[in-house]
Amino acid sequence: AQSQQPAQPAVPPTAPANPAPSTQQAPAVQPTQGQQPGTPGSQVQSPQNPPAPGQESVPRPAPQRQQLNVPQVAPGFKAESGPFPTLERVGVDMAEQRPLSVREAIELALANNKDIEVARENVRAAEFDLKAARGVYDPHF
Repeated sequence: AQSQQPAQPAVPPTAPANPAPSTQQAPAVQPTQGQQPGTPGSQVQSPQNPPAPGQESVPRPAPQRQQLNVPQVAPGFKAESGPFPTLERVGVDMAEQRPLSVREAIELALANNKDIEVARENVRAAEFDLKAARGVYDPHF
């Protein structure tokens, strides 16, 4: 069994320093055992010259925008114009307002912040776990 040569030459991992196109031609392909020299498909076309280094990433113009053929769902539909919503906040009674200082506003915000409350509970749970871990060393009678 003879070792067959590849149809295309091996391509080096780096591009050549000379950006000019190569004038060498690919080696002729030998026909395999089952093929006749003149049959179609017995010859492989030479590969196209690779683009010059740096030309791979040159931007091309965007393709023309195509019109989509989308059917109209409700032609001539107009929504009814209703009254604007009230400017009050949900759950806030505008009649029960009281003035707050900045300090009081910050205290209320910190007391009612759910993320801070969850963090406080996590600290309490970690302290309990630490106390339980220390209790392992207590003697049992």
